[in-house]
Amino acid sequence: MKRWVRANRGFTLVELSVAAFASVAIGAGVVVGLVNFSQRSARETSFSEVQTNLRRALQYVARDLKDAELVSNNAQLATETPTLTNGASVVRGVISLWQRRQVGAVNSHRQVVYYLTPPPANGIWQGPLIAVRVVYDYAVNPDTSADGFLSDAEAAAASPSVANIAFNDPRVQVLTDRLDAGTVVDPNNAAAVVSIGLYANVIANQNNQSVLLSITGDQASLAGNQSRAGGSMLDQTVGNQLRQQTSVSIRSR
Repeated sequence: MKRWVRANRGFTLVELSVAAFASVAIGAGVVVGLVNFSQRSARETSFSEVQTNLRRALQYVARDLKDAELVSNNAQLATETPTLTNGASVVRGVISLWQRRQVGAVNSHRQVVYYLTPPPANGIWQGPLIAVRVVYDYAVNPDTSADGFLSDAEAAAASPSVANIAFNDPRVQVLTDRLDAGTVVDPNNAAAVVSIGLYANVIANQNNQSVLLSITGDQASLAGNQSRAGGSMLDQTVGNQLRQQTSVSIRSR
């Protein structure tokens, strides 16, 4: 009696090709998913970090403003603030305020100026702009009337205490980095522009001042924020969240 034995056979070339193609497709999908997840995670981490730094910087400047006796408006910044030299960049202050201080038994004042400047080369800060804070102390009290309050005229006569300050001066303190380098029209002067990276809109009302303080982070500098056709991968809502604002009332002069 004949016994029929079925021969063991392997996969055909077509079956192997289909299996290989499926494996490649699945592997590619996994890789793309991991890359997208990594980019999204990097964007979210970077966004959270920038937003936290912006909020802290805004609170720091707001505290300075709350202790101020006088805040210079944008038109006064050109004559009342020393320039800051950082490599090839020479900039004027974007916020200037005056605070009363006690020197022994004498009442005096100090000037606090905030600047926006590109980060120095080979530094730890990221651009396009960084905010720095400089305190200028005065040996002679600029309050020449000795009435205990500083007027616009007295501040103008006292400023600047120095013509220029270098970035490596020990008085220069970096507040935060990755600030927006864009500009907008000055709401108080249509012929001038102001930076949106750090901006203070001073509104005077008799002897009081109100300041709308704004700071804006740079969207393009966020990690994992690659460009695409039509704009950034971050939507406008996220971009708006990189702008922090607050209003500060200056005590009566």
